[in-house]
Amino acid sequence: MEITPDGSLDQQTSSRLGIQIPHLKQPRLEELLANAPAAIAFLSGPELRCSYVNDLAVRATGRISADQLLGSTFREGLPELEGTGIFEILDEAVRTREPFRGREVKIPFIQFETGETQDRYFDFVCQPMVDAAGILDGVFIHAVDLTDRVESRRALEVSQDRLRVAHEAAQMGTWEWDAVSNTPVLSSELHRLFGTDPNDDAKTITETWAARVHPADLPRVRGAIAESVESGAMEIEYRYLHPERGQRILHSKGRRVAGSAHLVGVVLDVTEAKTAVNQVKEQRERFAFAAEAAGIGYWFCDLPFDKLSWDDRVKEHFWLPADADVDIKLFYEIIHPDDRENTRRAIEESIRSHGRYDLEYRTVSAEGKQKWIRATGRTAYDAVTDVPIRFDGVTQDVTALKQTREALIRSEKLALVGRLAASISHEINNPLASVLNLLYLIHQNSNEETIREFSASAQQELARVSHIVTHTLRFNRQSNKSSREKLSDLLESSAAIYLARMKDAGIEVRLDYRDEQLVHCFGSELRQVFANLIGNSFDACKSGSKVLLRTRDQLHPKTGERGVRVTIADNGTGMDKRTLHRLFEPFFTTKGDKGTGLGLWVSREILRKHHAVLRVRSGRSAEGSGTTFSIWLPAESNLVQEG
Repeated sequence: MEITPDGSLDQQTSSRLGIQIPHLKQPRLEELLANAPAAIAFLSGPELRCSYVNDLAVRATGRISADQLLGSTFREGLPELEGTGIFEILDEAVRTREPFRGREVKIPFIQFETGETQDRYFDFVCQPMVDAAGILDGVFIHAVDLTDRVESRRALEVSQDRLRVAHEAAQMGTWEWDAVSNTPVLSSELHRLFGTDPNDDAKTITETWAARVHPADLPRVRGAIAESVESGAMEIEYRYLHPERGQRILHSKGRRVAGSAHLVGVVLDVTEAKTAVNQVKEQRERFAFAAEAAGIGYWFCDLPFDKLSWDDRVKEHFWLPADADVDIKLFYEIIHPDDRENTRRAIEESIRSHGRYDLEYRTVSAEGKQKWIRATGRTAYDAVTDVPIRFDGVTQDVTALKQTREALIRSEKLALVGRLAASISHEINNPLASVLNLLYLIHQNSNEETIREFSASAQQELARVSHIVTHTLRFNRQSNKSSREKLSDLLESSAAIYLARMKDAGIEVRLDYRDEQLVHCFGSELRQVFANLIGNSFDACKSGSKVLLRTRDQLHPKTGERGVRVTIADNGTGMDKRTLHRLFEPFFTTKGDKGTGLGLWVSREILRKHHAVLRVRSGRSAEGSGTTFSIWLPAESNLVQEG
């Protein structure tokens, strides 16, 4: 009988045997291993290094990626198993060439995401692979993670044991009460539950019991006992201070015996049950709080799709009120038209393939506003027929995350342009100096007045170009060490790239530098701040406007600390109160696609690191408008060295 490489009968052999084989595509071994419901690994070569591991094995061992295991020996990849006996099992299987089968074996794995060690339970097979010559090719490991099953079973065993004890207590913690003679009779077990002495008389027992009932509960308990005389039934729960076990919660239930004045009943200690209920409630509250903090919403959909069950947060993601009724038609209507088909295909593919549904799409409000939503979920199937019956999952608003990604991309593009500009400036600086020298020689050696005038004018313009190139290089030069700088020099460097453009735009720039005090700072970062503020002033001004750059040595008005104040002011368009209030929010911009909304936010963080005091004044009125940024920086700062 002939077997094909994929493990199936070939067509010739099947025909000879009279077997009809449908022309079906055979699954690849890689796909079978990757999708197997077990952790699978191969150890190959003389050193038994890991040559294959599927995703379940990576997750089961607490690793983040397969790269942490591939190429490593068992001991190198899983050092935390030293002393657990697992390495010895592998060594014995290799030595004897016999497979090892373990049942519910506890194995501690380091969880790399948390750094904690977690015990997990496995049924596993360690199978040596030997060729025809008896030489070991490697070891095949197949492990089924039983952790959830084992822990659930053990929790169930604990719960059953508690239930058994509770039943015993219910049977033994009994009482009888003659309402006519007001005489209680307690079982010996109930005396232990109350911590009372069975040798005491009824009055003493009653007084002892009453003294231990929580004072806040005693009136309610006495009232329930009195009412039971008329109603013939009683059920009450109260707090009780046991002399040895501390405060307990007791549940008492009883009823009248037919044809008599006697009531009989039981007392249960429900402290543990109440504690468990409270813990579950607390866990639910914590889960709800975490979901609220993360902005997660939950959706549940029975299949085939008709009415959809969404919580308030999902409805918020879709711009709907909390009382809105939702169906599949409305779902697709609110999704952005460009995203609808992708969403539809993703849902259908997830249901068809038993795969995970994970997609980002935009939702659009009636006013045209948009949110980016990430939806993740999966399908539940009938255990017998494998028919999809439910499609459930969660949504999360990822608009801010998308904005962050886009802003980082734009920032990286700007940084690249800056580095390119600096490189170009560096390359043209040397030939620029040569041209200046040649013009100087022409000016010195020419007797014609016209040539001398032209050469002098050319020298002035080239000197201005050289000044801009020099400051561009200085502005781009980043340093991870702090130094003492003169703020007017930093301000001058930052302004150099704007001065010519402002002059061409008809904007007057006034330079008023009177600082002598050196400031301990990161110069490149302050250049970034100054350039950002000067650029904003330039954008806010039109022809005829004025921009003021001023520096002054100044003591801090409260502490008397030495420092320097930098003022950047303009009489441009100014800002309204709403814009001024949101000025330093990340991603807030009034420049549309031209701005990232990160400049002032980053600038404020830089100034905070320098312990600077920043004040902003801005306004719009018929008399005039404009904006003033005032920055006071201390001469001495405790700056953290970077890098």
